[in-house]
Amino acid sequence: MGMNYELDRHIEAAKEAENTAGVNALEAQKAHFNSLRDAGTVQELPLETRLTESTQPATRAESVVTRIELTRSPLDQAVAEYNKSKTHTPEFLTNFQRVLWGQLSEIAGVDVVVPVIAQSEQNRIAESETRGKGVSLIPQGYEGQDKRRLIGAAFKLVGNKYVPDHWSVVDGNSVKNDIVHVGYRLVDMQINAPNLKTDEGMARDLMKKGKPEEGSEGMNESEYLIGALQSKLLTGQYLDQGSTWSRLLSSSDGGQVVRARFHPGGALFVHSYLGPEDRRDGLGARFSSGVKTA
Repeated sequence: MGMNYELDRHIEAAKEAENTAGVNALEAQKAHFNSLRDAGTVQELPLETRLTESTQPATRAESVVTRIELTRSPLDQAVAEYNKSKTHTPEFLTNFQRVLWGQLSEIAGVDVVVPVIAQSEQNRIAESETRGKGVSLIPQGYEGQDKRRLIGAAFKLVGNKYVPDHWSVVDGNSVKNDIVHVGYRLVDMQINAPNLKTDEGMARDLMKKGKPEEGSEGMNESEYLIGALQSKLLTGQYLDQGSTWSRLLSSSDGGQVVRARFHPGGALFVHSYLGPEDRRDGLGARFSSGVKTA
């Protein structure tokens, strides 16, 4: 039987069990698979198909190698497809986020509605991706300071035992999102922080010099964590892992802007003891801007 047949069977079973998160994850998987199939990237092979040592003639070797092993998880497949290109269409990115949040929401325990990115954003996204930015999604219901624990829980997907219990993530944490971002964002996704050697004022000036239509603002901790988790899945590294620090101009603790980074071992560091005039070689700032939906 084909992939769609098998997925439909599992979707019906999840519906009968009233497993809403399971239905959403499976439907996201189906949508992502069909977009790859329609693009000619994969074939409608049986779900149980596994790649084995090819016995095909050498002239067909390329077609055998390009098949995706359909028994891999939908997220593994989505990550592999994402990394084949440096720029991505709104349709691809929408489907990628559906697969990603289909899995993350199961772990966090709160369902996610993934909107469709507007086609009119294609050129802007492609240009931004060449500058080290990437599209991430802060879902409705995950954007608040008091919901950061949901994002922390999602780090269990990559086996991170530090972030879920971090003081800035757990219930009652004191790190505010002074500016709340929700929905799709174009964020600075370079591993090393951009805008290095800046104090707070310099960073805000650079932010304002961005393209006016982008409406750039400083990242807050919630979207920083989502970006870091997405980075880990796509590159194997968190943002600022073992290298730089990022000022998060839209988050504060005790009235002071916070900075964040990841230890080489995956631990999260968040501090607020730097003053506005502090300026260091390894200290930068990350910005983000909204992305329109259809």
